[in-house]
Amino acid sequence: TSLMNYMLQVGDTAAPERFIRELARRVPQHEEVLMTVAQKLEDKGRQEGIQLGEARGRQEGRQEGRQEGKLAVARTMLTNGLDRNLVMKMTGLTADDLAKIQH
Repeated sequence: TSLMNYMLQVGDTAAPERFIRELARRVPQHEEVLMTVAQKLEDKGRQEGIQLGEARGRQEGRQEGRQEGKLAVARTMLTNGLDRNLVMKMTGLTADDLAKIQH
């Protein structure tokens, strides 16, 4: 009964691992099972974090690649005498971006 009351009071938590560890501390006869559950939650969180990091890395890499491509095209356009304003309009680059590639 005490366990159920505790779970109802604290069960909706943003930190389920901490909740389960505290639960295991309060109910030592179930500590092994509860600690296994806590470890599984931690592993799942760690794996989700890795996947999120990889997805962000890929997205940032694609964005950097697109930017580098735009800069290469702009450099070629400027080298061939196209007007800076036209280059900015066609590539979406800023005057600061163009200043970086001309130095």
